[in-house]
Amino acid sequence: MKSSKRVWLSIVVLLQVCFILSIALSNYSVEWFGKELRLKTVPVDPRNLFYGDYVVLNYEINNIPKTLWEGNDDPDEGDKLIVGLEEQEGYFTVVSIGYNKPKDEDSDYIYVDAEVTKNRGNSIFVKYGIEKYYIPEGSGREIEQQRGEFDVLVKYASWGSMKISRLEFSES
Repeated sequence: MKSSKRVWLSIVVLLQVCFILSIALSNYSVEWFGKELRLKTVPVDPRNLFYGDYVVLNYEINNIPKTLWEGNDDPDEGDKLIVGLEEQEGYFTVVSIGYNKPKDEDSDYIYVDAEVTKNRGNSIFVKYGIEKYYIPEGSGREIEQQRGEFDVLVKYASWGSMKISRLEFSES
């Protein structure tokens, strides 16, 4: 009877360890197998750039012209959308936005999930979940002094996960 309890306890502990390892590996797998995307950031007021130990990032692809919208009705705040990205002159830019992937999906495009944050005027503002970049404690001042334009290199995995790989500052 005691050996049966030990076997079950061992199975439960093994499952918990496997679960924790799978979480860690899923994050690393994006880095290992993901395609690198270069995103251009847009200027942000430096007084609002840092909140503690992370940087708030804003990309050109966050502000999408409504002319690229492929739906009938305008999207509402909080709607989940699919954004098509294409590499142009070294940077990934938005080429389509809608509720679904196009049926005649172009293999050169990358389709990422986004959420509408605002829908005003001629623009749809979205977020991708990569708008915060955590930095080592105390390095905020050093990055703030280089507050010129910089690029963000993001890893995108074919299963839809995105992760910021690094910031790349332009040389001045």
